[in-house]
Amino acid sequence: MFVTAILFGVGLYFTERPKNRWFYRWGKNRAIVIISIIVAITSVSVNVVSKSIEKPLSRPSIIIQTLKEKNEIEILIKTKGLVDRISLKYPILGNITDFQDLNDVTDASTILAKAVGGVTQNDVLNNFQMIITDIKPDVVLHYKFFYRPSFEGIEIAGTDRYELVYAWEYYGDKIQETEWRTIKGDNSTVKPNVEIKGFKIFNKALTPEEVKKLYEDGISQIKF
Repeated sequence: MFVTAILFGVGLYFTERPKNRWFYRWGKNRAIVIISIIVAITSVSVNVVSKSIEKPLSRPSIIIQTLKEKNEIEILIKTKGLVDRISLKYPILGNITDFQDLNDVTDASTILAKAVGGVTQNDVLNNFQMIITDIKPDVVLHYKFFYRPSFEGIEIAGTDRYELVYAWEYYGDKIQETEWRTIKGDNSTVKPNVEIKGFKIFNKALTPEEVKKLYEDGISQIKF
């Protein structure tokens, strides 16, 4: 708006100059119309450029720290900027048994917290999934979930990193960003080639009927 006002003022100055024969030859009213069009086009261009510069700067910062013990994982999420929604998918070699939201009700709303994967001794992999909304700006969120570890020595591809998705709004536009972080150190990384939601180990060969039943039952989900 400031740039627009300056341009329009300069245009009017030139139309009012007594010796400006060019404007009077074309007609003062016509000159003002032309200047107004030029100012409008310039103003739109300035706004477009301004928004293209500001849009990347509107992106919030999400800092995550996970503290892992033998039977529990503590998650700290620090936000900088306005965030509408955060979702987390965190794989764990074990059975997730419980979840705690340690925040004040005014800090954020946890609308979903669940474990994807079974809780039997055959289920060696669970995925903890969480969705958070109504996030207070510049707040540190605190969560904890508990689990029973799987057999030692098991390695499953893709379980060394977790998925972070967050969304925010910029001039009415909904923007969403997906990142992958390492389980160890919470550093940025790339998406794994393989994503596994559940994993079972059996100490016997399954019959076709048992395989069919496992397929029909699908992956177990436990909501907290």
